[in-house]
Amino acid sequence: MIGMLKLRQEEIRQKVEEEAERLERVELWLREIEQEDSMSKYDVVIKKIEPVRVAAVRGVVPTPPDQRSLWDELMAHLQQNSARMIGPPMAIYHDPEFRERDWDIEVVMPLGEAIAPGSRVQVYDLPGAEKMACVVHTGPFATIGEAYDAVAKWIDQNGYHIVGPGRELNLRLPDKLGDQNDPNTVNEIQFPVEKA
Repeated sequence: MIGMLKLRQEEIRQKVEEEAERLERVELWLREIEQEDSMSKYDVVIKKIEPVRVAAVRGVVPTPPDQRSLWDELMAHLQQNSARMIGPPMAIYHDPEFRERDWDIEVVMPLGEAIAPGSRVQVYDLPGAEKMACVVHTGPFATIGEAYDAVAKWIDQNGYHIVGPGRELNLRLPDKLGDQNDPNTVNEIQFPVEKA
């Protein structure tokens, strides 16, 4: 009986948390409408992210579009080791503030199982996060700044602060690799957050 009640208690607690998140989104939409008389095209959600085994290469590149060399290095190592990739590729931006040049970027690929590391390829468990503020951007990489602005504004307006590097998951890559203007590209931007 106690076990059944505890299970029911956890189910109710989870529903309350989900409803609280929905309430936060509705309250944000209301604030946005009141402040700007128009709704944001971005819906920011808070979700829990589980840890995942990854292979990664980290380096400093002039600008984000220049991370191709890091990807080439990582993908060559993964192919050489017959790695089984299990999730979308992502870039982790380690600079705490926006930079014009010399970005500290780590390119990351989730793996089904560990492989041997390489000279610059690291294999490790990428930590999860209890609360990750996430937004999906559909459209060219050239306009992804709008999504970053939207999630930053949402984090500030909702009493959160960022507690780690941002992640950019490539859910749908451009048809031609490196194309910054493919309108069908889909990316999810994630920032680990805590209540301020």
